[in-house]
Amino acid sequence: MSGLGKLRPGPGIVPLERETTAVRIAAALRAEIAKGALPPGTRIHEVDFTVAFDVSRHTLREAISLLVAEGVLTRMSFKGVAVAKLSAEDVSDIYATRRLIELAAIDALRDAPAAALDAVLAAIDALTGLSPQTDSEAMNDADMRIHKQLVAALASKRIKAAYGAAVRESQILLFHAYRPKDVASAQANHAAFAAMLRQRDFAGARAQLELRLRQSERDLIAALGT
Repeated sequence: MSGLGKLRPGPGIVPLERETTAVRIAAALRAEIAKGALPPGTRIHEVDFTVAFDVSRHTLREAISLLVAEGVLTRMSFKGVAVAKLSAEDVSDIYATRRLIELAAIDALRDAPAAALDAVLAAIDALTGLSPQTDSEAMNDADMRIHKQLVAALASKRIKAAYGAAVRESQILLFHAYRPKDVASAQANHAAFAAMLRQRDFAGARAQLELRLRQSERDLIAALGT
């Protein structure tokens, strides 16, 4: 034990700053993919992105590896890396995971601390308070905050991580499936959802959420053909 205090970073240890830069680049690329700037199938050319981010190829490759592990990017034989193209089976699998977790979260709200329900309701109120002219990206962000607050009611870091991975994959297609005309109906659906939760009608809220998740799954599968 006495020798542990003498350990010092050596030349083979990756500096924390470099790791942080890679994480930030991964977040920036993920955001570009989520808003549709990098559609499925888009090649990630190292030279272009090292110049754009003003980083080394090594740092960019670290960021790319993070996104490959998430399923957001995919490595192609002899063709480098590209934004992943999801199949209908992929989307169904993602939404099976989401339903399993989110519907369990509704059940958990019955006995969860009041703060957990309040956090979900606050996120819903933020979405329903948005302007009808809100763009798809902002609407999507507000919607995802609701779902993440809901999953937080399960109070499990491992479930939260699994849910996050599923959501990040679905972001590849979500922007393309989300149309401006959906804003008003989304707000109405969420307002009804909030009313059920406030009345502690968890069975009704659970049924409504399942219907919305299944519709979102159908929308994303339809978007594969566009």
